[in-house]
Amino acid sequence: EGKVLSVFDPHAFLRAQTLLLGHAPKFMNNWSYPPQLLPWILGFGLMPYRAAFALWTAATFGLYAFAVCYRRPYPAKLTLLLLLAPASFVNLIDGQNGFLIAALLVGGLRLLDTRPVAAGILFGLATVKPQLMPSVPVLLLCGRHWRATAAAILTTALMVGLSIALFGAEAWLAYIRETIPYQTHLLERAPAADHYGIAASFVTIFMGARILGGSLAVAYGLSAVAALAALWLVIRACLRAPSAEIRNAFLLAATFIATPYAHVYDLPLLNAALVMLLADAATKDAPPTVTETLAIGAIWLLPLYAFHFNRLGLPLAPLSLVAFAAMLWLRLRRACRTA
Repeated sequence: EGKVLSVFDPHAFLRAQTLLLGHAPKFMNNWSYPPQLLPWILGFGLMPYRAAFALWTAATFGLYAFAVCYRRPYPAKLTLLLLLAPASFVNLIDGQNGFLIAALLVGGLRLLDTRPVAAGILFGLATVKPQLMPSVPVLLLCGRHWRATAAAILTTALMVGLSIALFGAEAWLAYIRETIPYQTHLLERAPAADHYGIAASFVTIFMGARILGGSLAVAYGLSAVAALAALWLVIRACLRAPSAEIRNAFLLAATFIATPYAHVYDLPLLNAALVMLLADAATKDAPPTVTETLAIGAIWLLPLYAFHFNRLGLPLAPLSLVAFAAMLWLRLRRACRTA
């Protein structure tokens, strides 16, 4: 309808959703992404809602399954396992973008060592959700992947330029003026303020601290310490890991330790990490131990219990994520010693 600036106004966007759906959405009620994502979805806006929803979900899952399963044994079985994962169920029901971002990041990681320019393009496209990319610049710089870095920067610049050409600089000003402060408000307000609605779907250390009653200073402090530790280990993993599979799996796990802003619908990334872990284990004929299997199971089931325990004031998601990252780090160290 040409009302681009209204997209970034939470109240106007909520009114538009209510008119479209016939009722107000229960939890997420604002557009939280930079204007560079808008060109991707213009075509969906020209379709009937249900058809657009179905096409978006099917297309993004297809990209995700291809990125994870391409050139792996038993791709059909792997695709079925990805489809049945609880994190996938969340995206299938909500129409979220977890499949799309996972496809871009996983595809970039898998192509990095063989097709760096293509990998950089995928990383550049993934900048529509920068909070899930803290580990990527570290990987690119530590690995001296200059071609991929240049491709990522150029792709990002082109996407931003395209959004300005289509919608004008005013869209970016509205995003900075309206959307970013509103997203900050959603992140920082007390979890009980919305009866644990949006807060309950967070899986981060930041929100775990808030749910336990920690102040903003405590939450930001813990999150910053965790982020620094995670990124330091990512540097060491990039410099030492003998296997790209275990390096990439650890990088994806570290992403959720390093970011203060991630939801259960972002967890398809960790299902990809599970596939990478199992692929590495099969290559080395080193199946997961009992402890590792428990950590894998906790991550696989995380969307099923994170929301409910958050609402009970018991944020188990950050503990599960830290345990999973620690398990991957120990496996990586063992691989370094035997390489």
